[in-house]
Amino acid sequence: MAATGSDPSSRTSPSKGDNIAPGSMFLFALCLFCLTNSGSGFDSSEGQDHYRVAKHFVETGQIGFEQPVTGIFTTAPNGRTYASHEFGNVLLLIPAAARTTPWTDFLPHQGLVRRK
Repeated sequence: MAATGSDPSSRTSPSKGDNIAPGSMFLFALCLFCLTNSGSGFDSSEGQDHYRVAKHFVETGQIGFEQPVTGIFTTAPNGRTYASHEFGNVLLLIPAAARTTPWTDFLPHQGLVRRK
């Protein structure tokens, strides 16, 4: 009687699907988040404010504004203004803000893009 698992020909080699790249897992999670996030109260006005925070973070490295800002922001006891909502959406927008920040100096002023 042969011991189970001792025959080398009975072993299966790992397939490509066994080693899923972390990037693929992130992309799947991102797509799932985007498809299921629509009912959480996220609308375009909040998206603009979240993008403003992401852009400010890319430019200054800070999550709070030194001056009062209108929108979904709250002034903290230290006098800085912070976004009142979750930071997760801002984290998802940081790559987009980082990618578009160098181009804003070349774009004409259209209301959303402000020159320094």
